Amino acid sequence: MTLPAISVPSRAPAPRQRHRKCTMPSLVVRTVVMMSVLRAAPAAEWLYVPVPAVNAVYTYDISLTSGTAVQSSQQTFATPNLDGPTGIAFDAAGNAYISNQGTDSISKFSPQGVFLATIGSSATLSQPFGLAIDSQGTLYAANYGGGTRQNSVSTFDASGTFVSSITNQVNRPVGLAIDASDRLFAGNWFQDTISRFSADGTFQAAIGPASISGPSGLAINASGDLLVANANANTVSLFDAGGVLLATIGASAGLTAPSGLALDSAGNVYVSSGTGSTDSMISKFDSAGVLQFSWSTPDVSAFLATHAVPEPSIVAPALAGLGGLAAFRRWRRRHPAGRVPQ
Repeated sequence: MTLPAISVPSRAPAPRQRHRKCTMPSLVVRTVVMMSVLRAAPAAEWLYVPVPAVNAVYTYDISLTSGTAVQSSQQTFATPNLDGPTGIAFDAAGNAYISNQGTDSISKFSPQGVFLATIGSSATLSQPFGLAIDSQGTLYAANYGGGTRQNSVSTFDASGTFVSSITNQVNRPVGLAIDASDRLFAGNWFQDTISRFSADGTFQAAIGPASISGPSGLAINASGDLLVANANANTVSLFDAGGVLLATIGASAGLTAPSGLALDSAGNVYVSSGTGSTDSMISKFDSAGVLQFSWSTPDVSAFLATHAVPEPSIVAPALAGLGGLAAFRRWRRRHPAGRVPQ
């Protein structure tokens, strides 16, 4: 069994070499400087969308109120420090962490989008997918790949130092989520279950397999309820903290292999779905699970994250970590999508 909705480039360095040719740093710098001088913009909330097939992260202004408007706000962040970007998470300081399947690593960026560090290696990570960060700054990474880290979740402290692996009741983990009590939820792809762990890593309970099929992205809402993207059922399941099914979302919304989940500050739910560049999209549902609108994305996204931008600047996406390289918008059209290496 393989993940149907996630595509990445091969581990060969060719995609990154092609990418460097398109960076145009001087143009990007001039564009950002000019935009920052022109005018100020109010704070906004942005959706971050890693797309492994093109080694880029796309950002969207989700304060806008229509799919057309949100799609038009698309900006692109691409850098040689990304290789099959899949999972994304933000710490309390606004630093962004992005998992790289191609290099078994996690790239850390400042709130200004400046590359800071590489966390992990093939010794501590194996095809890292979902990421999550708890209130203490501990970083969790789901290891979907094989090798010594197969069937585990790796943990790193706030400095990026490897701490330990969670292996009990974990089977090819994909998505991760942390609740307000710092409990960890890990989706087990091969078992159609979600494992719940206490803040110290002790296994507590399993949710499913009823109402779960191909668990991918996970998210926790303000009530502490768990949302699960079911890649094999084209739905999103909503469970309470005890694992009782509360609702099924998106059954008639045209989702195809949903993978990523994220929530905004108002409780709206964002779901990425699709199998390739022709049908990839993100759908917005309100807190009651009613579809509001959808918009197309360049290719399949594995996971999503939202992040509010406090800085009153027109370059808000870049200052939130990874959105300001608008000069790359046309680059995506010239790069073919890859597939998951088998």
